[in-house]
Amino acid sequence: MFGGGVVSELIWKKSSRSMAGDNNCVEVSPGTECTAVRDSKNPAAGHLRFTGLAWGSFVSAIKSGVFDGRD
Repeated sequence: MFGGGVVSELIWKKSSRSMAGDNNCVEVSPGTECTAVRDSKNPAAGHLRFTGLAWGSFVSAIKSGVFDGRD
């Protein structure tokens, strides 16, 4: 587990890809030691934390189309 970042202290931002009324979105709380991610429909269910390196790799993969279903 990463140090710091009690859940109540995290500042959550909804995905910029979310539309009004869309139930398929996540919230992200970027931090200095890690980035936290949670389901915006059920924030009480908890969150996942990623190191800066892991989060950066994930975002880069998304931007490059790795998860677009292209073979």
